[in-house]
Amino acid sequence: MKIFKTLTATALLLLLGHGAFAQKATVEKQLLGCWKLVEFTIDPAPPNMAEIQKQALNNVICFEKDGKYIGKKSDGSVAGSGTYSVSDDGKVIHQKTEGIPDDQNPPGNIVKLSDTELVISAMEATMRFKKS
Repeated sequence: MKIFKTLTATALLLLLGHGAFAQKATVEKQLLGCWKLVEFTIDPAPPNMAEIQKQALNNVICFEKDGKYIGKKSDGSVAGSGTYSVSDDGKVIHQKTEGIPDDQNPPGNIVKLSDTELVISAMEATMRFKKS
């Protein structure tokens, strides 16, 4: 009986683990390419929100297959670059921006991801991207 329980638990673990890795692979594949920031909110909104939005909107982030990304301002200049990874369940994206301390790179919860739209929530901010 003990062997049966152990085998059952192992089988469930393998099945559940496979599903998580499949979810991660699907999300990683959908993320690839360039995304333009079309909506950016902070709640509660700071007094200078209009200026923040002016600087942030229409910026583009490009996710590459090798786990690297590059951010570009709306004028085409590079805003930053680094690495990213997706959690095993495919619900969280972790970014490490070159030159930025780890505590200033909060993970982002993937709220929505389709072939054309990406919504990420991190701390008080929500960002909506369209595939460009």
